[in-house]
Amino acid sequence: MTVLSLGAPIIHKAWKSNSASQVDNYRLCHARWWWERMGSFREDATPNMQRGSVVHALLEGYMREEIVPTLDEATRHIAEMEAVGVYPAQCVTLALATIPMLPCRPEEMDKEGVEFGFRIYDKQMPVPWNGYIDLWVRFLGQVIDYKVKSSLAYCKKEEELHSDTQAAAYSLVSAALAFFTAEQEKDWKDEFVQVIRFDSATDTFIEPDKFFHFNIGVKAPHEIRVVGAQLENIEEKWKKLVDVSHAMWEDSLKTNPRDVEPNNNACWAWRKECPHYARCLEIGHVATGSPFDGMMEQDPAPKLDGETKMGWSFNKPAAPAPA
Repeated sequence: MTVLSLGAPIIHKAWKSNSASQVDNYRLCHARWWWERMGSFREDATPNMQRGSVVHALLEGYMREEIVPTLDEATRHIAEMEAVGVYPAQCVTLALATIPMLPCRPEEMDKEGVEFGFRIYDKQMPVPWNGYIDLWVRFLGQVIDYKVKSSLAYCKKEEELHSDTQAAAYSLVSAALAFFTAEQEKDWKDEFVQVIRFDSATDTFIEPDKFFHFNIGVKAPHEIRVVGAQLENIEEKWKKLVDVSHAMWEDSLKTNPRDVEPNNNACWAWRKECPHYARCLEIGHVATGSPFDGMMEQDPAPKLDGETKMGWSFNKPAAPAPA
């Protein structure tokens, strides 16, 4: 066991499952992913993240049980999540603004498609792949993911969805109906999820449903911007995720964070310090420098096409690590 001077021990954990958010984090910086998944130093949820979770819960209650979002409902969810700095009235306003844009009414909805949890066992993957689809309207062929945005300027465009990790994984699920099993397993929330089993090296898939981002603007007038894409070559996109998963597996076996490659250009991604910056600084991954060293712009997200290193472009090189 290695003890950092920050006072917290590094307790290496086994890597048990993968997800779209993990892949994006790994592509951003291998070390950042390792600290969070292998070292168990998880980043605390921000008020913005918690606000998004409350809005998701309100929309789930509406589509599954026809519960119209109210202040009482929002307050209950906030209390259950122990959310700080989240305002019930704002969450209700955002949920109510979204409802008229949804593609169907609750009574038309297959309830299994509301917050659809899944676990993929691909024989080519080193670990299972977990995920939750916010709304899967099968009779319309639509897979929907809610995105609560502080600014709609950060919405992904249609062409960007074609290289989006989450879009690829969720579209793959809709194309793998033939491989749904009668099995259900419990997830980390102690809820049952659908088990999907296949071998991506030999099995073939049907055409996936169309994937949509429902971007919910936090600022008045709370615009809902819908962006959709019909993903093609889904087998190839999934194969690239399989390849990334194997690279993650190799890094997951490393017990010393010094052996995991950092991306110094990502230390100040989105103009805020990485939550593991001090840990990397201590083990020599990064050198002390200006807060603007390594600042980068999103361009626009981790990609599946491998055009740039880990899918990112950078404004300015970071300070070199000490010899």
